[in-house]
Amino acid sequence: MSRGWLENGMLVCAYHGLKYNSKGECTRIPAAGPDAKIPAKLCLKTYQVAERYGIVWVCLKDKATQTIPEFDIWEDSNIQKAKLSSEWNTSPTRYAENFNDVAHAAWIHAETFAPRSYPEIGRYQVEQTEYGLYYGAPTTFLASNTFEAKRKQEIETGLSEYFFSIPFTSHLKVTTSAGVEHIFDTVQPISANKIRFFMLKTRNYDFDQPVDDWIAFQLAVNEEDRETVENQFPPNMPLDLSKEFHIAADAFSVAYRRKLKALGFQG
Repeated sequence: MSRGWLENGMLVCAYHGLKYNSKGECTRIPAAGPDAKIPAKLCLKTYQVAERYGIVWVCLKDKATQTIPEFDIWEDSNIQKAKLSSEWNTSPTRYAENFNDVAHAAWIHAETFAPRSYPEIGRYQVEQTEYGLYYGAPTTFLASNTFEAKRKQEIETGLSEYFFSIPFTSHLKVTTSAGVEHIFDTVQPISANKIRFFMLKTRNYDFDQPVDDWIAFQLAVNEEDRETVENQFPPNMPLDLSKEFHIAADAFSVAYRRKLKALGFQG
């Protein structure tokens, strides 16, 4: 079926030409003729699906346990938008943990947005939410995420807020003197150790600046992360907290692992 095509609203099987409607019901078996009785056994199993923010979301259970993560800012007409995606050789949990880790910036992102001379992370509290986890932390970085800001070394302390929807969807809100930037990031597991992520970005400043430069900067940041995350061992994040050492700045990682374990994830 995945190699088939759409024809007058029907999905056509590329192997024998069987046709299916949107309910997964077989409506035609060409080899059997137009009057052939169609066995109910030929019906396909269907899943709940919805398109939101240009991403197709699928629920693999008969009943969803939570809604699609909210990112209402994407519908705002007074913002600048960007969209990108990539495939990494890592597990979805390692990727999601890294995105929400605030302490690695001064070391992994020293060439893009984080000055290495400000590595300290104050204690923060991770809150349990209806959708997953939340925390906010003051962070020191460049005043705006651009190569120009890096060149000028315009450093300031702003606020990074992490809204995390279990199991693999992140929303980072960064507030600086320049304005507010949102990054929405969700992970599609391809296999145990390969993922595809979809990243949506918005900002309410620098409207006179080209989006291409903004995207290029984000790609540079992502590449810094990829080189580290793809080399983490073991690739699958252990949920047993005794298997890896955690410092105070790892409060999110600890809460994330506990949440996954409580939901039945094996690690």
